[in-house]
Amino acid sequence: MSHEQLLEFVQIVTNIVLAGATTTLCWQLVIMKRQFNEEHRIQRNIYSNTMIRWWAEQIKREMAAARSFVESLSDDQCRCLVESSPFTISLDESDDASKKHRIYLLNKLRVCLESHYTTSVKEGNPVIEIGTDASNRIRSLCVSYLNSVEIVMSAWRHNLTDRAIIEEEFKYIVHLGKKYELLSTFRKASGGIESFPAIYEYIDHFNKNENHLSPGSPQAKSH
Repeated sequence: MSHEQLLEFVQIVTNIVLAGATTTLCWQLVIMKRQFNEEHRIQRNIYSNTMIRWWAEQIKREMAAARSFVESLSDDQCRCLVESSPFTISLDESDDASKKHRIYLLNKLRVCLESHYTTSVKEGNPVIEIGTDASNRIRSLCVSYLNSVEIVMSAWRHNLTDRAIIEEEFKYIVHLGKKYELLSTFRKASGGIESFPAIYEYIDHFNKNENHLSPGSPQAKSH
């Protein structure tokens, strides 16, 4: 074998070895990426379940009652609420529907105010007076409720959880009849999008398409 042939042979062997090493390295990188993605998926699932358990422990009946009551308030009433100022609401009993609505809201007030109800709410017909103490407590309960929702939705927003799981388990929170919303008037009075950006994005995600869920998501449950 001449010197030139030897050099050519060495070059061929070198190329084969380098090609094999490159192929092996590529496969190793693919395997590592798959392992990383799988581990990340498992961690997101675990964190999603952690968030679901945390939510169940965090939300109290008085917080849910305050949310239900505040959903019925006007812009001006919500501004008073944000400032912990007294305000009035008109709940007449002109028909059966009005009577039921009045009873419903007063029951929600009693639940969220507890012992504060008798000292800070004056029941009139049709006007109900909400005192400063009651206003402050309702505001505090609503803020706590929204902050809890924001924590969950922030994890969803930044892909710390499995988006499909959070959408399935928490869709009912923002699904009000034929639309998706959550204390919109109160949030607007509290600073709007800047105050609760993750909640806004979560609601907007559903409002863009009523039946839209993230890829791989099962059909949302009805609660």
